[in-house]
Amino acid sequence: MAGQNTVTGQNVAAGHENTLTFTDAVATEYVGKVKVGKVDVDANGNTAMRYNVRGIPTLLLFKGGQVVEQRVGAIGKSDVKKMIDPHV
Repeated sequence: MAGQNTVTGQNVAAGHENTLTFTDAVATEYVGKVKVGKVDVDANGNTAMRYNVRGIPTLLLFKGGQVVEQRVGAIGKSDVKKMIDPHV
């Protein structure tokens, strides 16, 4: 889907697997506007290095293939929406 934004939550520690559980709700709410995905950077270390992931969890917002927003640490759904809304 060309022109869509992508929100990617990167989760590097087993203890944080539920930190981004709202991603399915965000994906549903923004269907057709953003793509939402999760990356296990324990299994994808090169991805963590490529995007300089140093804290967990890390939430990246891509637009046009470039990171336009980044948050490190647990944040709520409303904060994610505030992060996305200016870009859709």
